[in-house]
Amino acid sequence: MNIRRIYHSIENTIGILSLIANVMLLYLILTKSQFRVKVYKTIMLVTCLLDLFYGIFCFIAQPTVFAESGYMIVMADGFFSCRWEFFDHFCCTIYCTFIHLTCIYVVAMFVYRYYIICCQNGEGYIRSITPVFWFAGLYCFMQSTNAFCMYCLGQTPEYRQIGLRVLDHNNWEYDPQMPPYPTVSFATQPKNILHHIIYLSSVTVGYTIIIFFQSSIMRYLGRHGKSEHDWGAAMRRSRWVVLWNKILCCSDSFICGFLREMVHLDRIVKCAQIVLDKHLANSTYVSRI
Repeated sequence: MNIRRIYHSIENTIGILSLIANVMLLYLILTKSQFRVKVYKTIMLVTCLLDLFYGIFCFIAQPTVFAESGYMIVMADGFFSCRWEFFDHFCCTIYCTFIHLTCIYVVAMFVYRYYIICCQNGEGYIRSITPVFWFAGLYCFMQSTNAFCMYCLGQTPEYRQIGLRVLDHNNWEYDPQMPPYPTVSFATQPKNILHHIIYLSSVTVGYTIIIFFQSSIMRYLGRHGKSEHDWGAAMRRSRWVVLWNKILCCSDSFICGFLREMVHLDRIVKCAQIVLDKHLANSTYVSRI
């Protein structure tokens, strides 16, 4: 049984189902939303559930299945899904940040699509649908940036040589005492830090654009409210949205993802390198072949 092939098939199946559901959703938004509201809400709910299930499955199953089977690797997303990379500490942080953003976008897109399309009476329909496409575009941009960073993390020659020694054969023997993360050489750290900064910058820019359009939505709904009280409530919600997104972006993506790396990276690299070299020196732990 090839764990990698099974997992890859499951991931592709879920991705295709999610893509089909999103295409159906866009079709209903553009053509049938005012006549098939119940169908639209059903498709939207299915789409969000598929996206959420896909994110949770990747977050939980990918590290667990591969670690228990001896494949200490992470599979990049998008066009680089066929590339098998080592699960180093930078890659773990980028991957977890991506999953965190995925869950946020699933909830945000569900709430705003329902509120804008299903709760409005058709006034300002085209103007209100524009931010939804910005949500989808930025969501794809986040995934592409994450895939590019993961791809770049594994391009150092020393890094690739270690990977070939361990992952060249599917029947690599699993050692339960071996940590689930190999490491990279010290020469690759400046490039990893650079790509990590680029990734966090893209997250910051994406959140900033989303904040702008969320605020525009609230202001638009506020201007068309029934009373001044409704307008004030919409503006207050808009300010809270802006504040929450800024706090989220700064605290989670930057502080937890970058500063923690700078503090603990050196110790993790040294410990992992010592353990990895010890096991690679013993042919029992490398391969049956």
